[in-house]
This record gives sequence, structure tokens and C-alpha cells, in this order.
Amino acid sequence: PLFLVACAGLTIRDVRFENSALWTIRLTGCHDVLIDGVSIHNDMRVPNADGIDLDHCTRVRIQGCDIVTPDDGISIKTAEEFVQYGPFEDITITGCTIESRSTAITVGADTEQPLRNIVVSNCVIRNSNRGVSVSVGSGSGGYVENVLFSNLVIETRHMSPEWWGCGEPIAIHSAPWHAEAGAVRNVRFTNILARSENGIVIYAKEPGHVEDVLLADVRLELSRWTKYPGRREDFRPMDSAPPFEDGNANTGGANGLRHAVPSAILVEGAQNVRLRDVQVVWGEAGRGEFGSGLDVRNSSEIRWDRLDVRAFDADFPAIVVNRSTYEGGSARSGFVV
Repeated sequence: PLFLVACAGLTIRDVRFENSALWTIRLTGCHDVLIDGVSIHNDMRVPNADGIDLDHCTRVRIQGCDIVTPDDGISIKTAEEFVQYGPFEDITITGCTIESRSTAITVGADTEQPLRNIVVSNCVIRNSNRGVSVSVGSGSGGYVENVLFSNLVIETRHMSPEWWGCGEPIAIHSAPWHAEAGAVRNVRFTNILARSENGIVIYAKEPGHVEDVLLADVRLELSRWTKYPGRREDFRPMDSAPPFEDGNANTGGANGLRHAVPSAILVEGAQNVRLRDVQVVWGEAGRGEFGSGLDVRNSSEIRWDRLDVRAFDADFPAIVVNRSTYEGGSARSGFVV
């Protein structure tokens, strides 16, 4: 592995890494960084063999990289052991192809200090356990804001439950890893094509800790093609999954996994979430694998327009709104309970 601390004016270009035992490239407290044309191919059986981990860095460009790695492909964080280097700011990721047993591109989880001004575009994510995630899990002073994802093709699937993630193409979480978690705000997903074995999850344990989220021009196709069990939602590194008030689910799980019939899009505990030109398409799956098209719970200021959703089967409504405020625009094939 390559571990560099407090470097400036750094370029890593046209290098191939293979079979790293830990985080392959880790940069901490670095400034003015270019990572260009790097190839990372790790053994897919090895935990913690991340591709690129960036910690407390500023002004970073990652472009044209090919990453095949068992753990996170690209991870952006502010870890506790290096808080002297301050917030994470100003990064672009473009033109990369990523395959991961965990999350292809993850922002947060370790959030001891703020992470902001992050742009991810023109990437292909395939055969991964989770596509892209934005989360705050540790650090009372940490938050994530101003994040743009655009022009992405995402394919996600279920894998062995030892890996974090349950096939979600997009996941946003504010859920405490230790004592408390900060906030996620100002996040945009535009022009996304996703095929997956699980739905999009937008979740905050504390109401309003996820706010101002936009999904626009998103097509999500849900089906099942692997042998691994479904009907799971993953909130790790949160130790205990939150309860889900539904007759088809239990009351959470001690290991951060919640067993529930997943909806195509779940919004829970969030504020000011907008869906525009969002389409859900159901593929091949067994009965009971999926539920509603849109499920909104304990949320406020939820708005949608030109929403094309329906339920997977007749046991579920197309759109569920529970203890939430919403302003629905046009919705095809939907009704609200």
C-alpha cells in the first residue's frame, strides 16, 4: 500500500497496483493532488483492501481510474486520528470504472470534521454491493454538504452479508456509529441509470439530519439475479438497525441489518427531498422480494413531479406516506395511504 501524509503538489499517474492487503492508496492531509489513469486490482476475498482512501485532503482530482477491489473503491473521510489536518474540501472524481464488494464510491462514515464540495461524474459502477453512498456516522462536529453525482451507470447486487451494503445503488445515511451523528445536506443525483437488487435508501435517525436532497432524471430497474437472500436493509456501521413499523418487517437488527420488504425508494427521517423525472421499472423477482415504489416515513417537505412508479405486487400501494408532509405533483400509477 501507498500511504502519504501532508504532501502538496502530488501527482500519481499511470501506475498499476495489485493484491494490496490493506487500503491501496491512502492520502492524509494532502493538498493539490492529481490521481490519473491509476489501475487497482485487488484480491476480492480480502477485507479492508480499499482502492483509494482520501482523509482530510483538499483540492483533489481523480480521473480515468480503473478500480476492482473487495472493500470500498473510493472512500472520502475525515478520520479521528488526523483531525489536525482539518476538513475535507474540493474534490472531483470523473471517468472512472469501479467494481467493489462493498461501496464503489463512499463519502463519509468517518466524519470527525466537515466534508464538502464534492463532484462525481461520468463513472461506471458495476457488480458492486453498494453504488454510491453519503453518510455521517462518527463525529459530533462532522457533516457532509454540497455533493453532486451526475451521469452515472450503476449496477448493484446482493453479496455475502459480511460486506457492508445490500445492493443499494444510492444510499444516504445519518446514523450514529458511536454516540451521535452529524448532518447531510445539499446533495444532488442527476442523470442516473441504475440496475439493482435493492432500492434507494435516504435515512436519518434524527429527523432533519438529512436535508435538501434531489433525485432528477433517475431510472431505477429492480430485479433479482443472485442466490443471496434479499429483504434486507443495511445501516452499518450503525450497531443496531432502526425499527421499521410494518407488519412485514421485524423491529430492527442488532448487527445493523434490518429485515424488511424493500421499496424502490425509501425516504425516512429526511427533510426537503425532491424527486423529479424518476422512473421505477420492475424486472424479474420472486413474490415478496419488493414492495412499494416510494415509501416516505417520518419525513417533511417531500415533493415529487413526473414520478413514474408502481408497486411490485398488489399487496403494496405504489406510494406510501406515513407521518410525513408532502407535496405530490404528477405521479403515474401511484396512490397514497
